[in-house]
Amino acid sequence: MVLLRKIVFYIFVFTYIILCPLIILYALGYIYKPDVETHIMVTGDIHLSTLPTGASVYINDKIFDGKTPALIEQLSSGEYTVRLFLDGYGIWSQTLPVRAGKATVLDKIILLPKAPEIEIISPHEFENLLLIRGTPFVVLAKSAILGDWLIYDRNAKNFYPAVPSGSPYAGYPVYAYFTVKKSPYVILMVGSKSEYKALQLDLSAKEPLLGDITELFPEIPRQVLWEAGNKNDVFALQGEHVNKIDIKSKALYPEYIKNVRGFGIFNGSIYLLNDKDVFVSMGYDKSSVKEILNDTELGREIFDMADYYRVMPLPNNIILFIGEKSGELLANRLPYRFVSGGVKGIALSESDGRFLVWRKDKIGVLDFSTETTGNITFEIPPTFEWVFSEGSNIEEAFWVYGSSHVLFKDGDTISIIDIQDYANHSPMRLCTVKNGSSVSYSEREGLLYYLEPQSGKFMSVTILELQQNQSKK
Repeated sequence: MVLLRKIVFYIFVFTYIILCPLIILYALGYIYKPDVETHIMVTGDIHLSTLPTGASVYINDKIFDGKTPALIEQLSSGEYTVRLFLDGYGIWSQTLPVRAGKATVLDKIILLPKAPEIEIISPHEFENLLLIRGTPFVVLAKSAILGDWLIYDRNAKNFYPAVPSGSPYAGYPVYAYFTVKKSPYVILMVGSKSEYKALQLDLSAKEPLLGDITELFPEIPRQVLWEAGNKNDVFALQGEHVNKIDIKSKALYPEYIKNVRGFGIFNGSIYLLNDKDVFVSMGYDKSSVKEILNDTELGREIFDMADYYRVMPLPNNIILFIGEKSGELLANRLPYRFVSGGVKGIALSESDGRFLVWRKDKIGVLDFSTETTGNITFEIPPTFEWVFSEGSNIEEAFWVYGSSHVLFKDGDTISIIDIQDYANHSPMRLCTVKNGSSVSYSEREGLLYYLEPQSGKFMSVTILELQQNQSKK
């Protein structure tokens, strides 16, 4: 009996000595592999999260015991084919790398429905759709005549005319319009280049027409700017000078600033590039002048003397410049020039401060990230990367699902790209829209608004299956 107890005791000790280290190593991300020289290997993980959730996960054609969001642990280094299945949705498939001691994370995978949820909002035929980013308003035009313009409030889900049917301006064609991101106000030039009227609209009002402000615009301007929270202080570029306009008092200050080669406004300041390549900021009343660049030689290296620049001052002292003729994209950060030409537009991500940049053939991301350790912030050199280079006529682009995806219009085709790390950046086609018309995307609703290609009907299609969209089903 004593001998038996000794045998059992030694077996227990031997098992403990062997298994305990293996269990500890496994918990730390190591596995024992008898077929490799070192026998002990560091493992990695894959983390997957989908919208909607609940997708089945297959790793190299073997089902994972769990659904998304899922953490697949203890994987040896290598490439893994991952597929996600959810009833009613297309199969998501991708080859993902696993590296020792690291996690491969795709936490914003969008599963696209096999039959997208499409809604006809208006059965009437429209020619175009006017996009005003950062507002709940969509302007729909049945023709170029102002009386044929309707405003759709996405929040209230209703339509109302841009001007009353009996308005003296209802029969005027719209020659030009000016909008500002996050502002419900629109300045219209109606009529013709030689005989025009300038009108101000407030899209948030049930009777949007605020009044005739033609006397404040002696010419049709090239550029009109105001800040989203201030409708009264307006600046208009005419020729090579900027006029200051006080809408409230109906006051015009002609040639308020002369010899202008670029300007923008931000937080109550005007930012100006003059014909000497000197760049300054000042208050709206020309007070508090600050020289930002007063090096003529450097200015001439950065800016093209034959071009005019749209200046975009932004938070964190970032200033972007887009050449009106060349389409080059510059910034007040080294190496200054990020895109040599052809830029059609940019969009700031509200979630992480990155910039979406598009040309007719490419889509890129400009990143001015910073790192904070304790109370100290470290500036990282900005980076720029083209994430898609196979476009033909890209006209509009939008951030989707934070800044994990890009929705874009290329010709009459709407597509979406996953630009997360480890994603393959292949576009997925969603739908077609009326040729030559714009589109509008609402991140809050997860909806794309567009005009149907054949009938011109005003439609929406669900891009993100957010909670309020799922509750409709």
